[in-house]
Amino acid sequence: MSFTGATAGYSAGAQANDVIVAIAAEAEYGTAPAGVYQRLRLTGETFRCQRTRQRPEELESSWEANAAVSVQQSVNGSLTGAVSFGTYDELLACVCGSSLEDVTVKMPTDVRPNVAPAAWAGGKMLIATAGQNIWGGLAPCGFLRLVSAVDKLDVIFPYTTRGNDFVTPTADSFPTALGLLDGGTVGVCNQIVNGTTFRSLTFLEYLAGSVLTRTGGFVSQIQFTIGQGQFATLTADVNFRDERRLETTPASEVKPAAPAFVIDPVSGWGNLWIDGVLLDARVRQFQLTLSRDGSGQDYAMGQLAAAGQRAGSFMAAGQIQLFFRDFTQYQQFESSWQGLIQVLLRDSSGNAYGLTWSNASLQNPQINAGSKNSTVVATFDIEGNPNAGNGTFCLNAFPAEINP
Repeated sequence: MSFTGATAGYSAGAQANDVIVAIAAEAEYGTAPAGVYQRLRLTGETFRCQRTRQRPEELESSWEANAAVSVQQSVNGSLTGAVSFGTYDELLACVCGSSLEDVTVKMPTDVRPNVAPAAWAGGKMLIATAGQNIWGGLAPCGFLRLVSAVDKLDVIFPYTTRGNDFVTPTADSFPTALGLLDGGTVGVCNQIVNGTTFRSLTFLEYLAGSVLTRTGGFVSQIQFTIGQGQFATLTADVNFRDERRLETTPASEVKPAAPAFVIDPVSGWGNLWIDGVLLDARVRQFQLTLSRDGSGQDYAMGQLAAAGQRAGSFMAAGQIQLFFRDFTQYQQFESSWQGLIQVLLRDSSGNAYGLTWSNASLQNPQINAGSKNSTVVATFDIEGNPNAGNGTFCLNAFPAEINP
């Protein structure tokens, strides 16, 4: 009788498709926590452990180099992935020196907001009620989602605030007439604002029956890119304190990766606002770079692994590439304009991310006639700067399903 089972020994080695990478936040730097870990979605990784080796320059007649010794160890690399909602929030919080904060505002039963023109911002002013601070949990600028089942309202818009009792939407999509019921409307603004909270992560990599445990993981840079014809991609550069191979995992559970759809350039691109004005030109590519300038590891005698991690200074940069129509953005560069730049991204199931530079400028314009019969394309770098009281950068996350 012929064999009917699966063929064994067919693979030359462990398969990349079977690799699992999961993370958990550390309470103590460099110590892998026990408990629940979150699996990441990834398209690849380049993590590696390297030891710096030194040879004494001793004079020898043997024509042989002196024996090398290990003096320092570094563990680092990059993780790449296709961007989907909720997948990389922990990494984004780490590079921002913050955490994902759930801010949900329910209208009090005695409050009936109304909309009025806001001459100081050129938008519309959403007033809660004088002296009642229901917007106090919001960052000074970012994105807000208002949901009301009764009013059949569900809208995400960029905003900036003034005082404690109102929000000023800057989006053209915000309704001109609005009757929000008392106690029936929910404002949702899950946010990551850059701060001063040091966060390190443990990465577990399940590979060939063992677990590579990398502790003291610090995200030094995240680059996010979405462009015409390509899905959104993310690259995260991570430094670790140490790496160990374990036969048993410290994780009691590994939660499945977020099942959301990958953000694509068709349904995924929302809009871009510069200084509160919806960009008229068509965008070809957008890039966001969050980094820790000057971050690095410190080493001491008596151990190969790093003794500690320097957090560095937070920086938020970016780039936009658009079809050139007029000199509006160039004039902003020429006049040294600084202000809000806000980007909305969605996935096909209704999840959304809002990205806000609170005090940005447009730099290094590149406007070229590339070739015969081509459309002129303009590229601008986005430079993020701190804004007094507003920070430098804010990310807002909006899940598709919200229960008002």
